[in-house]
Amino acid sequence: MKINLHCHSNNSDGANAPLDLIDILARNGLDLISLTDHDTIAGLSEAKDQCLKRGIHFIPGIEFSASLAESSLSFATKHTACHILAYGFDVEMMKERIKKHHTKMKAGVVALIADLKSMGYNISELDMPNNDFWTSLDVAHLLVKKAYSSGIWKAFDTIIGKAEHRRIFFLNPKEIIAMVHKCGGLAFAAHPFDIIEDDMKIRISKAIASEMLSYLVEAGIDGVEGHYQPYEKNMREFSLEFAKKNNLLVSYGTDFHGGRSYEEAKYIDIVEMPNWIAIMLANH
Repeated sequence: MKINLHCHSNNSDGANAPLDLIDILARNGLDLISLTDHDTIAGLSEAKDQCLKRGIHFIPGIEFSASLAESSLSFATKHTACHILAYGFDVEMMKERIKKHHTKMKAGVVALIADLKSMGYNISELDMPNNDFWTSLDVAHLLVKKAYSSGIWKAFDTIIGKAEHRRIFFLNPKEIIAMVHKCGGLAFAAHPFDIIEDDMKIRISKAIASEMLSYLVEAGIDGVEGHYQPYEKNMREFSLEFAKKNNLLVSYGTDFHGGRSYEEAKYIDIVEMPNWIAIMLANH
């Protein structure tokens, strides 16, 4: 069985529209897909419809950014976040509950824009997309569009990174997990050897990963992305062992974005469908 529970469309930072993303994965023989765009469920309906047309099982998903700023974690700063994958939630319920998350995100971007204006950059909220929420990636795109930077990541390094309010506000893990549970879903720690610092993904040690995962267990996490394809074998084994010791579920993902300069894995081959996935499919 070919499975991928971690994919991104152009509703977040993927290269392809949901319909095209599903077609790409369908041509590679996938049996089960979850679209997990960053902090948005905008593409789920289109992705689900296309999966039905292509005879592929579909689970609604999302990858939340969760703030670790107020945690007592030894490595966390006011700019630190982690990612939490959520699956199988009631989409209509999530549409309402996610608004609180989006409000915090938008407030953070407004503060960032104010900083950049004071630094001499001619940008305003009127330049931003007409969306329910904004991200610092939107700001980076705007800086490139206005020729203040030659590239997205350069904009982060040389402009956004110098702003006082470069931190974009998110709900904390406990709030995210509670929201997912209220919507009938399950929450998983995404890529447990990576955190987000100043909106950039940072690789962490086993000791820090263990500290973060233990914190997420206390916050009510249901599982770990143990079969995260980009990781080396010893990293996956560590994640799986942690899940086993803490009675956590395990998810499977490749973090497929499309359009990368390297060949991305499109699926993970599994012999038997885990029980939690079978139950979720029966309910969707």
